[in-house]
This record gives sequence, C-alpha cells and structure tokens, in this order.
Amino acid sequence: MELKADFHCHTVYSDGSIQLTDLVNKAKQAGFSIVTKADHNTSKGNKRLENLARKHNLIFIPSVEISTKQGHLVGINIDNWDRKNGGKLMQDEIDFVLDEGGIPVIAHPHWRGSLGEKIFELKRAKGYELYNHSSPFGTARLLKENKKNPKKYHKFAQYSGSDAHGGAAYGHYYIKINCHDKSKDAILEALHKMQVTPFGPTLSENLILWWKDGAPNQIAQLHKLILKN
Repeated sequence: MELKADFHCHTVYSDGSIQLTDLVNKAKQAGFSIVTKADHNTSKGNKRLENLARKHNLIFIPSVEISTKQGHLVGINIDNWDRKNGGKLMQDEIDFVLDEGGIPVIAHPHWRGSLGEKIFELKRAKGYELYNHSSPFGTARLLKENKKNPKKYHKFAQYSGSDAHGGAAYGHYYIKINCHDKSKDAILEALHKMQVTPFGPTLSENLILWWKDGAPNQIAQLHKLILKN
C-alpha cells in the first residue's frame, strides 16, 4: 500500500500564514492520507490539528522543524518540542530525534547555513529533502548530482517537502510511503526502513510556486507585524 504525505509545511503557529482548517482541506484535495505540520521549533497547535485530522479521516503524525547549528532538521513523530533541545550540532539533533522515537530528515541541504554535500558524512539520518520548494536551486543541484552518483545520494531516503508557508506549494511536493497497512505504526515502521519515494515539480514550476507561496505569506506576516505594533 502506498500513502501520500508532505511532512514539511508551516502554519500560523510559526512563520506561515496557513490556518489548520485550510491545511486539512488542502491535504484532502491533494489525496494525502496523512496530515502534519513542521513549524519552527514548536509543537503548538498539534492537538487541534490532531482533532481536525480525526474528524476528516486523516492520519495525524506530529512533526517539528528543528534549528541546528548546521541547518534545519525535520523531526517526524516528535511532539511537545522544547526549544532548549534545539541549537546543537546536526548529528546531535539526529541522535536526539531517534532516541525520542522519531524519524530525522535533513531539510533543504543547500539552503543557507546548511551542510550541503557534508550531510552524507552524518550517521543515522533517515532521509534528506531532495525536493524543497523554498530551495529551488538547491533542489536542482541535488537532482543533477543524484544522477551522477546515485549510490552516494541514496545513503538516506529521499524526501520531498513543500516547506509551504503561504499554502500555494502544498500538494505539489510529497512522498509515497510503501507500508503494509494504514496504521500509524506501519507508517512509522516504513519511514524508519526508508521505504519512501519523492515526487516534485520541475525547476520552472518550482520557481513559480516559490513566488506564489512566498509573496502572499510575506504580505500576511507584514500585516501581522503591523497589527502587533
């Protein structure tokens, strides 16, 4: 059985402008079986999203995007995140997520401040984002290098995360999870075994989505800032 999911998007609980009800509706429209969010260094809103998912017959798996000293890490199946656990080296955060029963996925390896090719020197990671809408040129570079050296680039599972902030990119980036049933335990087992396949748009489509998703979100964040002040 193959299940579709996007484990990397942001909502109003960090620097996104997507409401949880909109996120659930978008997940259904995209044919996702799983709904989650990976807000920056916070698990706020997870209980509400879990309740919404249940009402719409979707599977909820908590996630968080963790800031490390060497880029960002998506911790799948990590809830009640405490900020004091962040800000360490990438390897330390990978180990922490695994010890907590989560799945560590390295976000946008070529985004500023990230490790780039050095991610393949890390141990125990369960995946990295081959596709990421917020890092279009990093994605293009990874896809090009992946063809040259597939063995190296398959050391970890390859993911596709929309990293959506405004919502326009959500549904265009996803993974298919090969699992034996539709239970949360089966999904997590498949993720641990790295049984995923990534799907994403072309570079030109990525750039269009980057604009459509980012520009409205920046306006929304500016409006929020004005109201706050």
